[in-house]
Amino acid sequence: MSNENPAGQASAGLPSTSLKSVTLLLGSPFSGSSLLGQSLNDIQGIAYAGEIDNMHRFAFPLHRESNHYRSRCAICITHDPYDCPIYPLDPQPLGDPESVTIDAYLEVLSRFNEPFVVDGSKNVDWLWYLNARGLLDVLPTRVIVVTRSVWAFAASQFRAGNTNIYQSAEGWRNIYRHALRTVSVLAPPSLLIRHEDFVSNMDKWLSRAAWFVSDRPHNIFEPKPLHCIGGNPSAYAIREEFDKQGHLRVVPDHERPVSMEKLSFFGASEAPRSQPIERWGHLIDRQQAKNILGIPGIMDTMLDLGYDPLGMLEEHAAWLALGRQGT
Repeated sequence: MSNENPAGQASAGLPSTSLKSVTLLLGSPFSGSSLLGQSLNDIQGIAYAGEIDNMHRFAFPLHRESNHYRSRCAICITHDPYDCPIYPLDPQPLGDPESVTIDAYLEVLSRFNEPFVVDGSKNVDWLWYLNARGLLDVLPTRVIVVTRSVWAFAASQFRAGNTNIYQSAEGWRNIYRHALRTVSVLAPPSLLIRHEDFVSNMDKWLSRAAWFVSDRPHNIFEPKPLHCIGGNPSAYAIREEFDKQGHLRVVPDHERPVSMEKLSFFGASEAPRSQPIERWGHLIDRQQAKNILGIPGIMDTMLDLGYDPLGMLEEHAAWLALGRQGT
């Protein structure tokens, strides 16, 4: 039975709000989920909630050792005083996973008062956690698998302090095997977005993502305040110097993946700041790139995610050669 129930159908535990569906982003860290989610937040009727699994009240096992301050809004924490209307700073007691019900999750989603909410938690087990509490039975639930190439992930982990790129590559493989199996087993409506595609043709992929999230083929650009937990608050595709509450978004230009007034899906556009290979090509040499591809399961996972790994190796070699010629 499909979980795409009519929006007005009464369901046990479903709050009486404008909420029509939730879309969960699944994937690895450094996958571009913040950029996608925060771009969707600037579309009418769609709210990006950030990483809800961080909220102390849910006692999600991955975050049980954290304190309630992980439940703060990553945007409003820069305001003095803290004034987030979605994620108040009141201390939250650590929840008991055995007693947490889906009503608690639906209550958080309903705070945005938008029909379509995007949960950027990314952790695949978070979907299983919610499924065990009946989410797919009470609210239309969709999934967007967000990914970057294994080399880009390993390079991001290297910059974050994990210098073992092969260990990082194995972690990437495990995350996406788990994500693909989960989508196959639970069978929610799903979409896959590669970060490399998204930044290379944002008009196309934001249009597709918005259509998928909202079921509307035509969406309206309508910037609104962003309130989200965790993630990368500086990842903006749509330039907004002020939010609707008048607070300046202090986001240096060099931290913006793309600098544009509007996307051409809604107006004029510009090209991305840099090509995806530039984000990892200088940190991983040709032999390391080949070695990563030789790890069992990496090639199959890349192919399942729609990548052309051998073609990307050739592109990497050409990029390295061009760099040497320029020195």
